[in-house]
Amino acid sequence: MTNITLSEQQNEAIEIAVHGGTHVLITWCAGTGKSTVLKEIRNRLSNVSVCGTTGISALNIGWSTLHSFSGIWLGKDSAKTIVRNMYRKTMERIKKTDYLIIDEISMLSPDTFELIDEVFRTVININAPFGWITLIMFGDFLQLWPVSKWPIQYVFDSHLWKECEIHTMQLTDIFRQDDKEFCDALNKIRIGKPDAHTNEMILSRKPSEIDLMMFKDVPPTCLVSTNVEADDINDDNLSRIDSEKYSFQATAIWIASKIESFFKHSKVKESLSLKIGSSVMCITNEFSSQWVVNGSTGTVTDVGDDGIEVQFDTGFITIHKSIWEVKEDNELLTTIIQYPIILSYAISIHKSQGMTIPYLYIDLSKVFAPWQAYTALSRAKTLSSLYVIGYSPKIVKADKKALKFYNL
Repeated sequence: MTNITLSEQQNEAIEIAVHGGTHVLITWCAGTGKSTVLKEIRNRLSNVSVCGTTGISALNIGWSTLHSFSGIWLGKDSAKTIVRNMYRKTMERIKKTDYLIIDEISMLSPDTFELIDEVFRTVININAPFGWITLIMFGDFLQLWPVSKWPIQYVFDSHLWKECEIHTMQLTDIFRQDDKEFCDALNKIRIGKPDAHTNEMILSRKPSEIDLMMFKDVPPTCLVSTNVEADDINDDNLSRIDSEKYSFQATAIWIASKIESFFKHSKVKESLSLKIGSSVMCITNEFSSQWVVNGSTGTVTDVGDDGIEVQFDTGFITIHKSIWEVKEDNELLTTIIQYPIILSYAISIHKSQGMTIPYLYIDLSKVFAPWQAYTALSRAKTLSSLYVIGYSPKIVKADKKALKFYNL
Protein backbone atom coordinates (compact mmCIF):
# COMPACT_ATOMS: atom_id res chain seq x y z
CA MET A 1 0.00 0.00 0.00
CA THR A 2 2.94 2.31 0.30
CA ASN A 3 3.41 2.33 -3.48
CA ILE A 4 0.39 4.24 -4.71
CA THR A 5 -0.76 3.65 -8.27
CA LEU A 6 -2.40 6.75 -9.70
CA SER A 7 -5.29 6.54 -12.12
CA GLU A 8 -5.21 8.17 -15.54
CA GLN A 9 -7.60 10.84 -14.26
CA GLN A 10 -5.46 11.56 -11.21
CA ASN A 11 -2.33 11.82 -13.35
CA GLU A 12 -4.12 14.27 -15.65
CA ALA A 13 -5.07 16.47 -12.68
CA ILE A 14 -1.49 16.40 -11.41
CA GLU A 15 -0.07 17.33 -14.83
CA ILE A 16 -2.47 20.27 -15.19
CA ALA A 17 -1.60 21.54 -11.70
CA VAL A 18 2.17 21.14 -12.09
CA HIS A 19 2.66 22.11 -15.75
CA GLY A 20 -0.55 23.89 -16.77
CA GLY A 21 0.57 27.39 -15.78
CA THR A 22 -2.89 28.32 -14.55
CA HIS A 23 -4.97 28.45 -11.37
CA VAL A 24 -6.62 25.06 -10.80
CA LEU A 25 -9.62 23.73 -8.89
CA ILE A 26 -9.61 19.97 -8.32
CA THR A 27 -13.03 18.89 -7.18
CA TRP A 28 -15.72 16.23 -7.07
CA CYS A 29 -17.14 13.78 -4.55
CA ALA A 30 -15.84 11.85 -1.55
CA GLY A 31 -13.58 8.88 -2.10
CA THR A 32 -12.04 10.01 -5.41
CA GLY A 33 -8.52 10.37 -4.04
CA LYS A 34 -8.26 14.16 -3.78
CA SER A 35 -5.88 13.86 -0.80
CA THR A 36 -3.59 11.53 -2.74
CA VAL A 37 -3.47 13.97 -5.65
CA LEU A 38 -2.78 16.89 -3.31
CA LYS A 39 0.21 15.17 -1.73
CA GLU A 40 1.60 14.15 -5.11
CA ILE A 41 1.35 17.72 -6.44
CA ARG A 42 3.06 19.05 -3.33
CA ASN A 43 5.93 16.59 -3.80
CA ARG A 44 6.45 17.59 -7.44
CA LEU A 45 6.55 21.36 -6.99
CA SER A 46 9.19 23.76 -5.68
CA ASN A 47 8.47 26.95 -3.73
CA VAL A 48 5.05 25.55 -2.78
CA SER A 49 3.04 26.34 0.34
CA VAL A 50 0.14 24.20 1.56
CA CYS A 51 -2.78 25.48 3.62
CA GLY A 52 -6.21 24.42 4.80
CA THR A 53 -9.15 26.80 5.16
CA THR A 54 -10.01 25.21 8.53
CA GLY A 55 -8.06 23.78 11.42
CA ILE A 56 -9.14 20.21 10.61
CA SER A 57 -8.22 20.45 6.93
CA ALA A 58 -4.86 22.05 7.83
CA LEU A 59 -4.02 19.23 10.26
CA ASN A 60 -5.10 16.57 7.75
CA ILE A 61 -2.49 17.83 5.28
CA GLY A 62 0.10 18.62 7.94
CA TRP A 63 0.43 22.36 7.40
CA SER A 64 -1.03 25.70 8.51
CA THR A 65 -4.35 27.44 8.01
CA LEU A 66 -4.74 29.85 5.11
CA HIS A 67 -5.55 32.65 7.54
CA SER A 68 -2.28 32.10 9.39
CA PHE A 69 -0.16 31.73 6.25
CA SER A 70 -1.54 34.89 4.64
CA GLY A 71 -1.28 36.93 7.84
CA ILE A 72 -4.95 37.95 7.78
CA TRP A 73 -5.78 35.95 10.94
CA LEU A 74 -9.42 36.83 11.77
CA GLY A 75 -9.72 38.77 8.53
CA LYS A 76 -11.42 41.76 10.14
CA ASP A 77 -8.88 44.44 9.18
CA SER A 78 -8.29 46.03 5.80
CA ALA A 79 -5.49 44.73 3.57
CA LYS A 80 -3.58 47.96 4.17
CA THR A 81 -3.72 47.54 7.95
CA ILE A 82 -2.84 43.83 7.74
CA VAL A 83 0.26 44.48 5.63
CA ARG A 84 1.35 47.42 7.78
CA ASN A 85 1.26 45.21 10.92
CA MET A 86 2.54 42.05 9.24
CA TYR A 87 5.56 40.20 10.60
CA ARG A 88 8.60 40.28 8.34
CA LYS A 89 8.78 36.46 8.15
CA THR A 90 5.13 36.34 7.02
CA MET A 91 5.98 38.73 4.19
CA GLU A 92 9.03 36.67 3.28
CA ARG A 93 7.10 33.38 3.06
CA ILE A 94 4.48 35.00 0.81
CA LYS A 95 7.19 36.40 -1.46
CA LYS A 96 8.94 33.02 -1.65
CA THR A 97 5.76 31.19 -2.66
CA ASP A 98 5.18 30.40 -6.34
CA TYR A 99 2.37 27.88 -5.77
CA LEU A 100 -0.24 27.91 -3.04
CA ILE A 101 -2.22 24.71 -2.44
CA ILE A 102 -5.49 25.34 -0.60
CA ASP A 103 -7.54 22.45 0.82
CA GLU A 104 -11.31 22.71 1.45
CA ILE A 105 -11.66 25.85 -0.68
CA SER A 106 -15.45 25.43 -0.47
CA MET A 107 -15.34 26.75 3.11
CA LEU A 108 -13.73 30.05 2.10
CA SER A 109 -15.98 33.10 1.74
CA PRO A 110 -15.63 35.42 -1.29
CA ASP A 111 -14.75 38.34 1.01
CA THR A 112 -11.81 36.44 2.49
CA PHE A 113 -10.72 35.29 -0.97
CA GLU A 114 -10.59 38.91 -2.14
CA LEU A 115 -8.86 40.09 1.05
CA ILE A 116 -6.05 37.55 0.63
CA ASP A 117 -5.67 38.59 -3.01
CA GLU A 118 -5.29 42.23 -2.00
CA VAL A 119 -2.77 41.35 0.71
CA PHE A 120 -0.68 39.26 -1.70
CA ARG A 121 -0.71 41.98 -4.40
CA THR A 122 0.46 44.51 -1.83
CA VAL A 123 3.19 42.35 -0.30
CA ILE A 124 4.57 41.11 -3.64
CA ASN A 125 4.01 44.51 -5.30
CA ILE A 126 2.51 43.01 -8.46
CA ASN A 127 -0.97 44.11 -9.52
CA ALA A 128 -2.17 40.72 -10.76
CA PRO A 129 -4.40 38.09 -9.09
CA PHE A 130 -2.62 36.95 -5.94
CA GLY A 131 0.57 38.68 -7.07
CA TRP A 132 1.25 35.93 -9.64
CA ILE A 133 1.09 33.14 -7.04
CA THR A 134 -0.58 30.16 -8.72
CA LEU A 135 -3.50 28.73 -6.74
CA ILE A 136 -4.13 24.97 -6.70
CA MET A 137 -7.40 24.46 -4.87
CA PHE A 138 -9.19 21.35 -3.60
CA GLY A 139 -12.74 20.99 -2.36
CA ASP A 140 -16.36 20.07 -3.00
CA PHE A 141 -18.98 22.83 -2.89
CA LEU A 142 -21.69 20.21 -2.32
CA GLN A 143 -19.98 18.68 0.69
CA LEU A 144 -18.75 21.57 2.86
CA TRP A 145 -20.25 25.05 2.87
CA PRO A 146 -18.59 28.38 3.70
CA VAL A 147 -19.22 30.00 7.05
CA SER A 148 -21.41 32.91 5.98
CA LYS A 149 -24.74 34.54 6.55
CA TRP A 150 -27.76 33.45 4.54
CA PRO A 151 -27.97 33.39 1.58
CA ILE A 152 -24.75 31.41 1.22
CA GLN A 153 -21.99 33.19 -0.66
CA TYR A 154 -19.42 30.89 -2.24
CA VAL A 155 -15.88 31.78 -3.23
CA PHE A 156 -16.91 31.38 -6.88
CA ASP A 157 -19.42 34.24 -6.40
CA SER A 158 -16.47 36.61 -6.24
CA HIS A 159 -15.65 38.68 -9.32
CA LEU A 160 -12.06 37.59 -8.69
CA TRP A 161 -12.91 33.95 -9.40
CA LYS A 162 -13.70 34.81 -13.02
CA GLU A 163 -10.69 37.11 -13.27
CA CYS A 164 -8.40 34.24 -12.24
CA GLU A 165 -9.62 32.07 -15.16
CA ILE A 166 -9.53 28.95 -13.00
CA HIS A 167 -9.24 25.56 -14.72
CA THR A 168 -11.67 23.14 -13.04
CA MET A 169 -10.74 19.46 -12.98
CA GLN A 170 -13.41 17.05 -11.77
CA LEU A 171 -12.36 13.70 -10.30
CA THR A 172 -15.10 11.15 -10.95
CA ASP A 173 -13.36 7.78 -10.43
CA ILE A 174 -14.38 6.59 -6.96
CA PHE A 175 -11.92 4.36 -5.07
CA ARG A 176 -13.59 4.09 -1.66
CA GLN A 177 -16.60 2.09 -2.87
CA ASP A 178 -16.56 -0.72 -5.45
CA ASP A 179 -20.32 -1.24 -5.68
CA LYS A 180 -21.59 0.82 -8.63
CA GLU A 181 -25.18 0.80 -7.35
CA PHE A 182 -24.07 2.14 -3.97
CA CYS A 183 -21.87 4.75 -5.66
CA ASP A 184 -24.81 5.90 -7.78
CA ALA A 185 -27.00 6.20 -4.68
CA LEU A 186 -24.36 8.29 -2.88
CA ASN A 187 -24.00 10.59 -5.89
CA LYS A 188 -27.76 11.18 -5.96
CA ILE A 189 -27.69 12.06 -2.26
CA ARG A 190 -24.75 14.39 -2.87
CA ILE A 191 -26.71 16.43 -5.39
CA GLY A 192 -29.85 16.37 -3.23
CA LYS A 193 -31.87 14.24 -5.64
CA PRO A 194 -32.33 10.79 -4.13
CA ASP A 195 -34.84 8.75 -6.14
CA ALA A 196 -37.20 6.08 -4.76
CA HIS A 197 -34.62 3.33 -5.23
CA THR A 198 -31.93 5.32 -3.38
CA ASN A 199 -34.28 6.05 -0.48
CA GLU A 200 -35.31 2.40 -0.32
CA MET A 201 -31.66 1.33 -0.33
CA ILE A 202 -30.70 3.58 2.59
CA LEU A 203 -33.88 2.88 4.57
CA SER A 204 -33.22 -0.85 4.18
CA ARG A 205 -30.08 -0.39 6.27
CA LYS A 206 -32.01 0.25 9.48
CA PRO A 207 -30.41 -2.25 11.85
CA SER A 208 -32.05 -4.99 13.84
CA GLU A 209 -30.72 -6.36 17.12
CA ILE A 210 -29.51 -9.42 15.21
CA ASP A 211 -27.50 -7.22 12.84
CA LEU A 212 -25.73 -5.43 15.68
CA MET A 213 -25.04 -8.69 17.55
CA MET A 214 -22.86 -9.72 14.59
CA PHE A 215 -20.44 -6.96 15.57
CA LYS A 216 -20.18 -7.66 19.30
CA ASP A 217 -16.38 -8.10 19.04
CA VAL A 218 -15.73 -4.91 17.04
CA PRO A 219 -18.92 -2.84 17.11
CA PRO A 220 -19.65 -0.44 14.24
CA THR A 221 -18.54 3.15 14.68
CA CYS A 222 -21.45 5.49 15.33
CA LEU A 223 -21.33 8.76 13.36
CA VAL A 224 -23.13 11.57 15.18
CA SER A 225 -23.64 15.28 14.62
CA THR A 226 -21.55 16.71 17.46
CA ASN A 227 -18.33 16.01 19.36
CA VAL A 228 -20.25 16.05 22.65
CA GLU A 229 -22.49 13.18 21.48
CA ALA A 230 -19.44 11.22 20.34
CA ASP A 231 -17.62 11.70 23.66
CA ASP A 232 -20.71 10.60 25.64
CA ILE A 233 -21.07 7.39 23.60
CA ASN A 234 -17.37 6.57 23.86
CA ASP A 235 -17.29 7.19 27.62
CA ASP A 236 -20.42 5.08 28.17
CA ASN A 237 -19.08 2.11 26.20
CA LEU A 238 -15.70 2.28 27.92
CA SER A 239 -17.37 2.24 31.36
CA ARG A 240 -19.15 -1.02 30.48
CA ILE A 241 -15.89 -2.95 30.05
CA ASP A 242 -14.87 -4.76 33.23
CA SER A 243 -11.10 -4.37 33.09
CA GLU A 244 -8.37 -1.97 34.22
CA LYS A 245 -8.48 1.54 32.77
CA TYR A 246 -5.33 2.99 31.24
CA SER A 247 -4.92 6.72 30.63
CA PHE A 248 -2.32 8.38 28.43
CA GLN A 249 -1.71 12.11 28.51
CA ALA A 250 -0.32 13.68 25.35
CA THR A 251 3.05 15.37 25.60
CA ALA A 252 2.84 18.88 24.20
CA ILE A 253 5.82 21.17 23.69
CA TRP A 254 6.04 24.93 23.16
CA ILE A 255 3.42 27.45 22.08
CA ALA A 256 0.31 27.03 24.25
CA SER A 257 -2.14 28.67 21.80
CA LYS A 258 -1.04 26.29 19.02
CA ILE A 259 -1.43 23.29 21.34
CA GLU A 260 -4.97 24.30 22.28
CA SER A 261 -5.88 24.80 18.62
CA PHE A 262 -4.35 21.43 17.69
CA PHE A 263 -6.52 19.43 20.08
CA LYS A 264 -9.61 21.44 19.19
CA HIS A 265 -9.37 20.61 15.49
CA SER A 266 -7.65 17.24 15.35
CA LYS A 267 -8.76 13.71 16.18
CA VAL A 268 -5.78 13.26 18.51
CA LYS A 269 -6.84 12.99 22.16
CA GLU A 270 -5.17 15.19 24.75
CA SER A 271 -6.07 12.50 27.28
CA LEU A 272 -6.61 8.99 25.89
CA SER A 273 -8.39 6.39 28.06
CA LEU A 274 -8.48 2.73 27.07
CA LYS A 275 -9.15 -0.74 28.45
CA ILE A 276 -8.19 -4.17 27.18
CA GLY A 277 -11.19 -5.17 25.09
CA SER A 278 -12.08 -1.63 24.04
CA SER A 279 -12.71 -0.82 20.38
CA VAL A 280 -10.32 1.69 18.84
CA MET A 281 -9.71 3.44 15.53
CA CYS A 282 -6.43 4.29 13.84
CA ILE A 283 -6.21 7.99 12.94
CA THR A 284 -3.11 7.97 10.72
CA ASN A 285 -1.86 6.20 7.61
CA GLU A 286 1.54 5.28 9.05
CA PHE A 287 0.60 1.58 9.24
CA SER A 288 -0.62 1.42 5.64
CA SER A 289 2.05 -1.16 4.76
CA GLN A 290 0.19 -3.48 7.16
CA TRP A 291 -3.18 -2.63 5.59
CA VAL A 292 -4.26 -0.44 8.49
CA VAL A 293 -5.21 3.11 7.50
CA ASN A 294 -6.95 6.22 8.80
CA GLY A 295 -10.34 4.86 9.96
CA SER A 296 -9.39 1.20 10.45
CA THR A 297 -10.92 -0.25 13.63
CA GLY A 298 -9.80 -3.01 15.98
CA THR A 299 -9.73 -4.24 19.58
CA VAL A 300 -7.12 -3.52 22.26
CA THR A 301 -5.58 -6.84 23.32
CA ASP A 302 -2.67 -5.69 25.48
CA VAL A 303 -1.17 -2.56 27.01
CA GLY A 304 2.51 -2.61 27.90
CA ASP A 305 5.70 -0.60 28.07
CA ASP A 306 6.36 -1.31 24.38
CA GLY A 307 3.02 0.12 23.24
CA ILE A 308 -0.59 -0.82 22.77
CA GLU A 309 -1.38 -4.06 20.94
CA VAL A 310 -4.46 -3.90 18.73
CA GLN A 311 -6.09 -6.68 16.75
CA PHE A 312 -7.31 -5.33 13.39
CA ASP A 313 -9.02 -7.35 10.66
CA THR A 314 -5.61 -7.77 9.04
CA GLY A 315 -3.79 -8.94 12.18
CA PHE A 316 -2.12 -7.73 15.37
CA ILE A 317 -0.17 -4.45 15.42
CA THR A 318 1.72 -2.87 18.29
CA ILE A 319 0.91 0.83 18.25
CA HIS A 320 3.65 3.18 19.39
CA LYS A 321 3.31 6.89 20.06
CA SER A 322 3.34 9.21 17.05
CA ILE A 323 4.67 12.73 16.66
CA TRP A 324 2.63 15.56 15.16
CA GLU A 325 4.35 18.83 14.29
CA VAL A 326 2.79 22.22 13.67
CA LYS A 327 5.01 24.37 11.45
CA GLU A 328 5.07 27.74 9.77
CA ASP A 329 7.81 28.62 7.26
CA ASN A 330 9.30 25.20 8.09
CA GLU A 331 9.79 26.57 11.61
CA LEU A 332 8.62 24.14 14.28
CA LEU A 333 6.03 25.78 16.52
CA THR A 334 4.53 22.86 18.42
CA THR A 335 5.22 19.15 18.88
CA ILE A 336 2.51 16.75 20.08
CA ILE A 337 3.30 13.16 21.13
CA GLN A 338 0.43 10.70 21.60
CA TYR A 339 -0.83 7.27 20.52
CA PRO A 340 -2.47 7.53 17.05
CA ILE A 341 -5.67 5.78 18.10
CA ILE A 342 -8.99 6.85 19.62
CA LEU A 343 -12.03 5.03 20.96
CA SER A 344 -14.08 4.00 17.93
CA TYR A 345 -17.57 3.65 19.35
CA ALA A 346 -18.45 7.09 17.99
CA ILE A 347 -17.00 10.06 16.12
CA SER A 348 -18.56 13.28 14.85
CA ILE A 349 -19.43 13.53 11.16
CA HIS A 350 -17.18 16.58 10.84
CA LYS A 351 -14.11 14.82 12.26
CA SER A 352 -14.74 11.73 10.12
CA GLN A 353 -13.77 13.65 6.96
CA GLY A 354 -11.11 11.84 4.96
CA MET A 355 -11.81 8.52 6.69
CA THR A 356 -12.88 5.17 5.29
CA ILE A 357 -14.59 3.39 8.18
CA PRO A 358 -15.14 -0.39 7.88
CA TYR A 359 -18.37 -0.69 9.90
CA LEU A 360 -20.72 2.25 10.38
CA TYR A 361 -23.80 3.00 12.44
CA ILE A 362 -25.10 6.43 11.49
CA ASP A 363 -27.70 8.46 13.35
CA LEU A 364 -29.00 11.16 10.98
CA SER A 365 -31.86 12.31 13.21
CA LYS A 366 -29.95 15.38 14.44
CA VAL A 367 -28.09 16.54 11.32
CA PHE A 368 -28.05 20.35 11.21
CA ALA A 369 -26.50 20.95 7.79
CA PRO A 370 -27.68 19.50 4.46
CA TRP A 371 -24.23 18.20 3.52
CA GLN A 372 -23.88 16.09 6.69
CA ALA A 373 -25.98 13.16 5.42
CA TYR A 374 -23.81 12.72 2.34
CA THR A 375 -20.55 13.20 4.23
CA ALA A 376 -21.57 10.57 6.79
CA LEU A 377 -22.89 7.97 4.35
CA SER A 378 -19.89 8.29 2.04
CA ARG A 379 -17.50 7.18 4.83
CA ALA A 380 -18.78 3.62 4.28
CA LYS A 381 -16.89 1.29 1.97
CA THR A 382 -19.84 -1.01 1.29
CA LEU A 383 -23.61 -0.89 1.72
CA SER A 384 -23.54 -4.12 3.72
CA SER A 385 -21.23 -2.55 6.35
CA LEU A 386 -23.56 0.44 6.81
CA TYR A 387 -26.43 0.79 9.30
CA VAL A 388 -28.57 3.94 9.35
CA ILE A 389 -31.29 5.38 11.55
CA GLY A 390 -33.01 8.75 11.23
CA TYR A 391 -32.81 8.85 7.44
CA SER A 392 -35.48 10.76 5.56
CA PRO A 393 -35.46 12.20 2.03
CA LYS A 394 -36.28 15.54 3.67
CA ILE A 395 -32.81 15.84 5.22
CA VAL A 396 -31.10 15.39 1.84
CA LYS A 397 -30.62 18.78 0.21
CA ALA A 398 -28.15 20.52 -2.06
CA ASP A 399 -27.72 24.23 -2.63
CA LYS A 400 -29.01 25.35 -6.04
CA LYS A 401 -26.08 27.71 -6.53
CA ALA A 402 -23.56 24.90 -5.98
CA LEU A 403 -25.50 22.62 -8.33
CA LYS A 404 -25.41 25.32 -10.99
CA PHE A 405 -21.63 25.64 -10.55
CA TYR A 406 -21.30 21.96 -11.43
CA ASN A 407 -23.89 22.27 -14.23
CA LEU A 408 -26.15 19.81 -12.42
